[in-house]
Amino acid sequence: MEKNYKLFFIAYVIANVGDWFFKLAMPIYLFEKTGSALYMAVGYALSFLPFLLFTLVGGILADIYARKYLIVIIMFLSAAVVGIISYVIHIDGGLALIFVLSFTISSLSTIGHPILQSYIVDIVQDKAKLASRNSFLLSVDNTLVLVAPILSGVLISVVGAKLCFVVNAAALLVATLFIMLIDVKGVNVKISKNIKSITNMLKEGFITIKAQPFLLYGSILFFGTNFSTNFFNVNFVYILKEYLLANPTQVGICFAITGIGALAGSFFAPQFLKKFSEGRLIVIMTVFAGIFMFALMLADNYILLGAIWGLVSFFGAVNVVAFFTLRQKVVPSEILGRSVAITRMISYASIPLAAILGGMTLNATNNVILIIVIAASVRILMGILAIFTPLFKSHAKI
Repeated sequence: MEKNYKLFFIAYVIANVGDWFFKLAMPIYLFEKTGSALYMAVGYALSFLPFLLFTLVGGILADIYARKYLIVIIMFLSAAVVGIISYVIHIDGGLALIFVLSFTISSLSTIGHPILQSYIVDIVQDKAKLASRNSFLLSVDNTLVLVAPILSGVLISVVGAKLCFVVNAAALLVATLFIMLIDVKGVNVKISKNIKSITNMLKEGFITIKAQPFLLYGSILFFGTNFSTNFFNVNFVYILKEYLLANPTQVGICFAITGIGALAGSFFAPQFLKKFSEGRLIVIMTVFAGIFMFALMLADNYILLGAIWGLVSFFGAVNVVAFFTLRQKVVPSEILGRSVAITRMISYASIPLAAILGGMTLNATNNVILIIVIAASVRILMGILAIFTPLFKSHAKI
């Protein structure tokens, strides 16, 4: 494994460990402070709203400036914002300020994602290795799900959520140091002296998507599957706490069990890609995920809920590796940032709506079964419709 990739890998692990403390601490904090599914849904929706507003910003920046230094700046600012969140919670600040700061940290993450995805190509460079490298990173990410949520849950049970935010801020600072050690600035540095107009740059990104139909149809499919996933997922912690009476440690264990499925999916994805085209694999996995979502109706404890959601996550993880790999292989590096940003903006556009509707539906009906049926049906429908699109036949040609 290349030295630069190792440094990137270490930074990725450290940052993601810290982020998991934040992911678990924030919804539990909101539940304990408000006891409302709707407030949790609002917090969840605000964390994804930046994907609609700032994703293109990240894509443009990724194709203009040195990606390495952009990542460093974003991670440093993120650490500062998380530190402020920790202080506000310590002084028992108002929910409005918490929501604003959560929106800010999500905005930074949104801008950073296209840059990070593009920077992976700068580091790996050999496109034949992209599938294995993407799979490896996703495997590591999902492995952390087995450990970090349990640690977070235990920490929250013992000392509360405050320390989790401090750990997140510290982890981001350490990860920033490892990124700074990477000796790859990126090919986009060469074009930074001749910046095109923003309009023309975005036009190039949309032309690229139009020229590769799988990008558009894949994004539309993920628009639907993200709606399905988050219509249920926004209520995940609330269901655990309110209906299954899980304590913070048990919530962490449930997330960890879920991570086993996601980890297995990222591990087996390269093997599936040897037997199926990327597009066909994405469609098949989407249908399977929808079918198994109906089994969530059988979950009457936090372990079974985690196991079933983990199976759904298995199919989702396979899709992530397949789509990322296909996109990275066929899109030129100099325009990859914008392509990632545009496709992600389309894919994530449904999440804030799904979060609000999911929270409102559960708050109004108190019917978990209804939440599951709607989420599962949408996912199956998206998979079936995708069979009749160019995505189903998409395969990378290098």
